[in-house]
Amino acid sequence: GGPPSDSGSSTGAFLRANNVVHTLVGACFIWVGWLGFNGGSTLRADGSSGIAIMSTQIAASTSALTWMLLEWRHRGKPTVLGIVSGEVAGLAIITAGAGFVDQTGAFFMGLIGAPVVYWVVQLKVRVGMYDPVDAFGLHGMAGVTGAILTGFFANGQVLADTGSDYARGVFYGNGRQLGLQVYSVVVIAGWSFTASYVMARLLSLSPFGLRVEQRPKEHRDRDRDHAHLSVTTPPVDEDQVRLAVHDCEVAASRGWIRPQDDAAP
Repeated sequence: GGPPSDSGSSTGAFLRANNVVHTLVGACFIWVGWLGFNGGSTLRADGSSGIAIMSTQIAASTSALTWMLLEWRHRGKPTVLGIVSGEVAGLAIITAGAGFVDQTGAFFMGLIGAPVVYWVVQLKVRVGMYDPVDAFGLHGMAGVTGAILTGFFANGQVLADTGSDYARGVFYGNGRQLGLQVYSVVVIAGWSFTASYVMARLLSLSPFGLRVEQRPKEHRDRDRDHAHLSVTTPPVDEDQVRLAVHDCEVAASRGWIRPQDDAAP
């Protein structure tokens, strides 16, 4: 159990993205794909899919902005990774309610859900939980939060024009729906935990094991197991480095360059 010795998670440090640009591009693909995921879940091309897409867009945007402001306040500056995390959290939050909530509900689900997920992620880091892809922090807790919030914001009249009769939430006079949402969360969480535990135990008993053996940092798992580097860098030529350092020293002695802290802004 616990994180690998070189993961940084055991000390509570944040795992950083290997490539921020790739992360941002991937987040854009996820966002667009999630619109089709939620919109297509209705299995129709009518007002119901349109409302699902609209609520998804509103909740994800609100959650991303809320996460950015929280991180700005908490850590002193906003980051692209924070905005991306807020976006993914918002997409997971609204999935349960997409097609069942109106634009107001979608906005408040993103606004309320983002802080909940944000602080769960902070707590996860503090206790040293090894979750490098934030499967529990973002997807898991955001899904739970969204399912429960749907019990408050579900609007039975949101698709009245299609003739559908959907359940109403607490804010529309039906407290029973909240109980059903909580019940579903408990059942699904129990099933997911049990199935995951059984699979993990089986893998741990197999010849492959549940985790790879520990190796020095210079031997990365991805280099051996996937036969490529995630970010390719050319080999360092020590002679070229020494030559570059010598050239800089000569240029500095002749006044052609100045140290950075002495340079004009």
